[in-house]
Formats: sequence, structure tokens, C-alpha cells
Amino acid sequence: MEIISWNFLLFFTVTVAVYFVLNRRAQNIWLLFMSALYIALWGWQHLFPLAIIGGTTFLTGKKLGETSHPLWFAVGLSINIAVFFLYRVINSPLFSISTPPVIEDLLLPIGFAFYTLQSISYLIDIHHSKIPAETEPVDFLLYLMFYPKILAGPIERAGNFLPQLKSQRTVDSDKLDGGFVLVLVGLIRKIAIAEVLLTIMPENLFPTIPQDTGFYNGPIPAAIFAYSNPIPYTDRLIGILAYGIYLYNDFAGYTAIMRGASLIMGFELSPNFREPYFANNLSDFWSRWHISLSSWLRDYIYFPMTRILLKKYKNRFFLLPEVLPLIVTMLAAGFWHGLTYPFLLWGLVFGILMSLEKLIFQAFPLLRAKTRLLPLRFINGLLIFLVVNIAWVAFAVNSVDGIFSTWKAVFSAAGWFINPTFSFWIVVISSVSFLLDFLESRRYDQSILLGWPIAAKSIVLAIVWIILILAFTWTSPFTSNVFVYQNF
Repeated sequence: MEIISWNFLLFFTVTVAVYFVLNRRAQNIWLLFMSALYIALWGWQHLFPLAIIGGTTFLTGKKLGETSHPLWFAVGLSINIAVFFLYRVINSPLFSISTPPVIEDLLLPIGFAFYTLQSISYLIDIHHSKIPAETEPVDFLLYLMFYPKILAGPIERAGNFLPQLKSQRTVDSDKLDGGFVLVLVGLIRKIAIAEVLLTIMPENLFPTIPQDTGFYNGPIPAAIFAYSNPIPYTDRLIGILAYGIYLYNDFAGYTAIMRGASLIMGFELSPNFREPYFANNLSDFWSRWHISLSSWLRDYIYFPMTRILLKKYKNRFFLLPEVLPLIVTMLAAGFWHGLTYPFLLWGLVFGILMSLEKLIFQAFPLLRAKTRLLPLRFINGLLIFLVVNIAWVAFAVNSVDGIFSTWKAVFSAAGWFINPTFSFWIVVISSVSFLLDFLESRRYDQSILLGWPIAAKSIVLAIVWIILILAFTWTSPFTSNVFVYQNF
């Protein structure tokens, strides 16, 4: 059941209609039932892996809370990590593992990359006495299965979500207004920006079959650093930037819609984005992009690894604690997206770039964004925007050859003398994305319109609905309204 569909609207309406006539305990049971039904509508087989992970994590977490014995922590953690690795390996193109069609859905359950991280963080937080172990199986399973976040997050921490299940949810006019605004913003990002951009991007943007054009003169074989189907350089660069804006609005659109739907029921889901393309350095970017994942990686991989290395190599080899945790963390980010060479390359590139950036800032503190003049900060922000979007090539191209071919075409300015043909609407629609970010940066994201006069809100809402209808009509023959991060 796709999120942007009449079926989902009906499903959510039924959920809310029954939800508001129940008491808190019955609400949790009802939401768990509807979450299980939602998952079953994608395929009943998806419930089995979730039941195994949820059941073992609940039982080991409960035992860990009762006894504090590290054995229970080790057992629960090992099961979750093993299941995550198993699914990544089985579904990786790097391993040719044939499976009977009858169990294919069992081997690629929806949302597993999100709820396994929630299970792992839950056990770690109990082990470190940050949260108490959950004793109510309904509440814990709902924490993992809550259907607004099962497909693509956010990756909620138990310390944030479980207390909301324990307390009475009150939904006032502010939450309703905020929820509807978030849903509206999400629809704008997905339908009017992401989907439209997807239909007007230049053709042959990402070559997947590199050919030797004699363009490369370096030490690495030309078959890797080559490009096929030459297009105007301006088209390629604009197209790559447009793809990055598409990817951002697609994912941010999903998050906004689901946060809005949850807020209508009284739940505050964690924000996943905070104007990431306004970042002034790579670390700042990752504190703004897919926040629930980047903060998870920071708290459960980067910080622990840094502390261990600093303690072990204090006053010895200073580069190791500075560089290795970043590279391992970003490789883990790539692996989380999928066990493929493009994703691992993407993680490695980001890890190296962030390590270099960190070492440069340590050596030259005056280069830090806060110490620079506004024009220099703007230039630096533009550079970060370019670097990040060029790195997104790994999300669009399914081969390392294709990635290098695209990067080669960008850095060698291939096609510079070919007249550009890209649609000017790419610039217009991308500007709308930045305008939304600017408005969200001025006010909390769910209150963009709430402080405006009624007349202004009415005019804006009327214009937005017209734009959404036109955009949906335009894109429906070309796109399916599937969100990119549903695939992870």
C-alpha cells in the first residue's frame, strides 16, 4: 500500500476514527493491530522476521533489565546483528544466492534496516542503564512496528517513543494544525518537487556502460575513467544537482508526511532533516541529513570507537583515533544502505573527505565556518552542496564503473562545448525546494504557516492544492510515487 494513494488515506482515516474513541491502553492495542495489518498488506511473510526480532529483543531486554547479566545483552545484540548481516548478504548482488520464490519475501522484509537498528539501540541503552527495560509486549512491538515509520523511519530511540506510549495522548488544535501542515509540506516535496524533477532530468545523465573515449591520461585504466553518451556538461552538472535535490525532497517528503500523520494521533516523531543543503561543512551536513540514522551511527559506532582508540593510543599515534572512527562509521552507513560496491564506495569517499576536513580544521582553526565572514561561508556552503550532490551519484548508478564514468565526465568538463538543452523548470523547481528550507529555517518546520494571517494562509493553501493537482496530473503517467528509502 503506497503512502500517496487513496487506499492509504482510507486506511489512515479508519485508524484515526477508531483511535480517538478508545482509551490509552486500547489505543496501543488498536495501533499494533493496524500496524500488523499494514505490514501484512505488503505481504504477510514480512511479519515473521519482525516477530522473531521483536520477540527475542523483548525477552532478552526484559531479562537484561531484571538481572543486568551481560549474557542477555550479548544474546539479544548478537541475534539482531546476525539477522541484519544475514539479510544484507542474502540480498547483496556480490553473492549469488538462489532462493525459492516462496520465501523471497521472508528474505527481504520491509523496514528491516530501520527496526533492527531500533532493537539494537534499545538493548544498548538498557545495558548502559539509560532506559528501563520494557515489560509490556504490546508497547514494545508497537515501538518497532508503528506503521507511519516502518517503511523509511525515522529510526526512533526507545527513550523517546516508549514514554509516549505510556502517557495519555492529547491532540489539541495546535497539534492538528501542525500535523496537517507537515503532511502538506511532505506532499509538496514529494509530488510538486521530487516527482516533477524526476520527469525533466536530462537524458543519459548517469552512464552505466563506460566506453573508452581516449579522454583519460592518468595511471588508472581508461576503461574505468571513461564516459558514454556524451551530453552537454551543463546538462550533466545541472542534472546531478537536480538529482540530489530530488533525493532530498523524496526522503524529506516521506518523513514530513509520516510525522504529520503521527502528530495528528498525538505522537512526536523525531525530525529527520534540518535544511541539510544549508550546511557549511560535511560534519554539519550529517547533523542535518537523515538525522535519526546519522545520530545513531554517531552514538553507537563513532563515539564508542573514538573513546576506545583515544584511551589506547593516547599520546602515541594521534591520526588513528581521529581518522579511523569516521571512515568506519561512514562505511557502516554505506553498508546500512546495502552491501554493494557503489554504497561502500560512497561511504568510503565520505569517510575520507570528513577525515581530511577534520584534520584541516584542527590544523587551521580559522577555516571553521563560525570564524569566517559571511561571503566566505556562502562560498563554502556552495562547495559542500556540490561535493555532497556529486557523491549522490552512487545512489543513482548501480556500478562502480558507472560512478567513475560520471565523476570523470564532471571533473574533466566533458561536453563543455555542447550547447545545453536542460529544462529551465529544473532551476525553478529547485528554487522552490530552497525556499521551503529557508521558511523552515525561520520557524519550526511544523509551524511554517501557523503564524500567518488567515487570509494569507487561505490563499497559500489554495495555490498549493492547485499546484499539487497539476503536478500529480503531470507526473502520474511517468512515476509511481514510490519513495526511494522504501528500498532500504
